[in-house]
Amino acid sequence: MMPSFNDLDLINKDEKITKVEFEDAQQKRMTKRTEDGRLLRNAGNAPMFDTVDLGKSGYINAKEFRTHQLANRKGAGRGMNR
Repeated sequence: MMPSFNDLDLINKDEKITKVEFEDAQQKRMTKRTEDGRLLRNAGNAPMFDTVDLGKSGYINAKEFRTHQLANRKGAGRGMNR
């Protein structure tokens, strides 16, 4: 299951995902998968904050997040959704 924007906007719910929020959510997701006994086959392909922050603003807005998620669904199928 792919995370939602709100799943990552954890700290202050300001409708912006900071690098801290992004990396914290990634780490929690990987930890949960490990605890569930799941393999982390694509962990090396997890997206980097800078590749999702298309506007290079220092945060990810909902549009950038959606663009990233749609690209993962259509093509590569990599990143936080695996």
